[in-house]
Amino acid sequence: MRKVTFSCANSLDNYIAREDGAVDWLLWGNEAGEIMKEYWSRIDTMVMGRKTGELVLKELSKYKNKKGKGPYGEIET
Repeated sequence: MRKVTFSCANSLDNYIAREDGAVDWLLWGNEAGEIMKEYWSRIDTMVMGRKTGELVLKELSKYKNKKGKGPYGEIET
């Protein structure tokens, strides 16, 4: 049997996005990257919504020409 993990970022007032859909309040740093890199290495399948998927693909495109590594380690997309 597989293990399912739900993950979601939310603000202190319990919202996932601003009223206009913006998630610019989400901050990313090297420390968070190292923690998530270890976490994501244990995941074999990730399901996400369309908007999140589009954001991830946009971010991955920034890393495409930098040694082939994205912010999510060696995750295939």
